Amino acid sequence: MSPPPGVGLSQQALLSTTRPLPFLAGQRIGIAQGNNGVPTHSGALAYAIDFGLSGVSDRGLPVVATNDGVVLSVSPGIVDVRNDSCGFGNTVVYCSTYTSGPCERAGHLREVFVAKGEFVRRGQVIGLLGGSGRADAPHLHDQMQSTFDGISIGSAYTYRTTKTGSIVTGTWIDSGILGQEVCSSTPTNPCAISDNEGLIGAKSAQFTSGQIGSTVDPRSGLEPHEGWSGYGWYAQFAACADTDGDSETTCDNETGYRKNAYVRRFAGGSFVDTAIVYDALSGATDAYSVRAGFLKNAQNGWDTLGGPPSILGMPLEDERSTSSGSEQGFQWGKLQWNSSTGAVTRVSYAASVENGKSVGPGVYSPDGVRSVHYWKRGASYRFADAWLRNGGKPQLGEPASDNGADAGAHKWSGSRFIVQNFKGGSLGDAAIMYDPEVGKYADTFGSVPTMGWNRAYVIRTGFWNWYRYNNGISALKAPISDEYNQSGGSRQDFLCGYLVWNSSTNAVTMTASATPGCSIMESTPVDDTCHTPKPSDPGQIGLDVGGDGSPAQHII
Repeated sequence: MSPPPGVGLSQQALLSTTRPLPFLAGQRIGIAQGNNGVPTHSGALAYAIDFGLSGVSDRGLPVVATNDGVVLSVSPGIVDVRNDSCGFGNTVVYCSTYTSGPCERAGHLREVFVAKGEFVRRGQVIGLLGGSGRADAPHLHDQMQSTFDGISIGSAYTYRTTKTGSIVTGTWIDSGILGQEVCSSTPTNPCAISDNEGLIGAKSAQFTSGQIGSTVDPRSGLEPHEGWSGYGWYAQFAACADTDGDSETTCDNETGYRKNAYVRRFAGGSFVDTAIVYDALSGATDAYSVRAGFLKNAQNGWDTLGGPPSILGMPLEDERSTSSGSEQGFQWGKLQWNSSTGAVTRVSYAASVENGKSVGPGVYSPDGVRSVHYWKRGASYRFADAWLRNGGKPQLGEPASDNGADAGAHKWSGSRFIVQNFKGGSLGDAAIMYDPEVGKYADTFGSVPTMGWNRAYVIRTGFWNWYRYNNGISALKAPISDEYNQSGGSRQDFLCGYLVWNSSTNAVTMTASATPGCSIMESTPVDDTCHTPKPSDPGQIGLDVGGDGSPAQHII
């Protein structure tokens, strides 16, 4: 059995060898080692670039895709300390197609955000900058290569040298001074400012200037290194202390502001005020707009309530029309606008939880019994994405308890699969399911569905009724597609078979047909040298020559 019809990877555009920097728009970064750089960028690595000059202060910077592509390889779970036996450390390789290049490699990551078989989009965060593997300081090893495991090939970057400067195109030859704490525009110690507008830029382009007006500095009165063209970390409150000294993910070291979400601000136009929001640190795969009263209402606007850390949390969709006005869903609640009265009100989802919040699509309950809820990186946005692409609230309704289970996403008892129940939509009862082990079998199919792997899928209406009342979790395991039309009805594919609905008889039937993922078991903890913390060795200066066994010399 194969996945449902989709766009074959051979039909995807080739990765461009002229690309933006692998960092969020506006991020300033230093170049430690360029093409043909001494001592390690030679031979197979001749066209690689090492980003990051400021040592530990760069740890935790989001690393983003510079092209659309499909992930062919991930090496996650490696402890973020120097370990010369672990090569590139935590690594992501994504390519033009499932079988051929060109490809891009991002190495030495602190964490990996994506899985094998997943489609990634330009500007999507794929991991965090770190110092895993053969690296004597946190940095990003970035290179294009001819194939999945091939040698590096020439490429060029687009970037700015100042916030107000024009975009230029180029690369760096034997550049950088290793270990410097600052970078400048000098050839020997260069800086670059990313113009990778990615997901936020794509969302901004959906609106006209007459609607959103022009960009404004997201932190008026400050001079953040981000901030050109309206980009920057959300900074409603200036309360942020790097108490543990690790300088990662939570604080913008230059301003002291908390990194809650990456935003692009606009003012003017018919919307008056607009924020394009990307939850860069939690695994989001798209950006969403918050605008007009939903952003600035004096009582219930998203900004007024506190933005990302507020009782609403992050947006999960754009504003959509309703019979009485409009509505927008967030992680922990909703905003509604009444077109007759002009009022903006904050409304809970059907299921309430602790601290006055309510359960939105993707909110996770680790024990499934309502004791605690949070947003789970790597899983929660899979549910929110599935909910939205299958019609959102109008079609699927809202999260709800079923048969005593928590309304939050939770593990199906006795399995590795995560499930969340929904009620109140036009499609009747439904559930969204996600398999966290999808990366183990994605490449065994030889092709991918339209959206790639590492997705959650909806089981709805008659298929859901059959599944939950006929022990579908044992017979079929998790879905690997949403329901799709076929001659005489519809079909949905699962790891161990498929369901078919006959439109003439209204009958649902099951056929067992094992996929390569049917026998995959849940992962057991890895116990090897790369996944076990190792003490640093300050006496050894060199590092990272790609894990090829040759003596460590310097940053790869």
